[in-house]
Amino acid sequence: RPRAPSAGRLRLGGVGPQVHRAPSPLATADVEEIADAFGAAAKRAAAWGFDGVQIHAAHGYLLSQFLSPDGNTREDAYGGSPANRRRLLLACCARCREGLGPDRVLAVKLNVSDFSGPDGVDEAACAEIVEALDADASRVDLVELSGGTYASGMACLGDAADFRLASRVRFAPHARRLRARLPGLKLALMVTGGVDSRDAAVEALADADVAGVARAACVDPTAAAKWLLSEPAVSLKPPRPLPWLATIFGGRRSYSRPSVRLGRRVLQEHDASSPTPQNV
Repeated sequence: RPRAPSAGRLRLGGVGPQVHRAPSPLATADVEEIADAFGAAAKRAAAWGFDGVQIHAAHGYLLSQFLSPDGNTREDAYGGSPANRRRLLLACCARCREGLGPDRVLAVKLNVSDFSGPDGVDEAACAEIVEALDADASRVDLVELSGGTYASGMACLGDAADFRLASRVRFAPHARRLRARLPGLKLALMVTGGVDSRDAAVEALADADVAGVARAACVDPTAAAKWLLSEPAVSLKPPRPLPWLATIFGGRRSYSRPSVRLGRRVLQEHDASSPTPQNV
């Protein structure tokens, strides 16, 4: 059975039959082992030459579930109060900093909102988490702001209007309000979602220190370098709905097409340049 902070079953709103099994709550000892595993992974990343690591505590994954009062109904040291709910995240940060050493980057991805109503993480709760990370001895360097969970349907899918420049970079306003709440913030803020052109990157950087360009980089890996030089780069087109996805997800649109096209091209180039089996 799957493991989770608590036994609540994942429910995808409006998406067909609920087929997910109810998870088993993690024992306290298991929770402590998770922090150690994060630290061991960071140590391996440092040994292999990576400049840093990011702890994913957003989108309804395990650490995100611990942070949310909706997903965490524990009554031990890792549940109940907001401080207890973020205890595991802070422990993971501490272990990762130990594994990385003082000179590599430690980043955390957080939800500014779970978009799941009053029982999930909201902007006020996110601000408390960011403030705790900023004060923590693990010295987190950067927080990436994102939002949504699989349950709320906004982690991987969203209406095209959410990501169009005309409707602003998705999480830039959240970064602006977060800075207003925490004027003494030392760590850097990063925003993603809708940064599909140089103009969008400029807009994002008006409110954040770093702009994420994952989708643009999938289409044109040199996009960020070109934007810095004010050169034209391949831009993302508004996503077209896939009929079967529209039926299942109530009209939401898919952003996977650019990645699929890029993946096919990479595989074709790899197959053309790969040695024949007898030469491997």
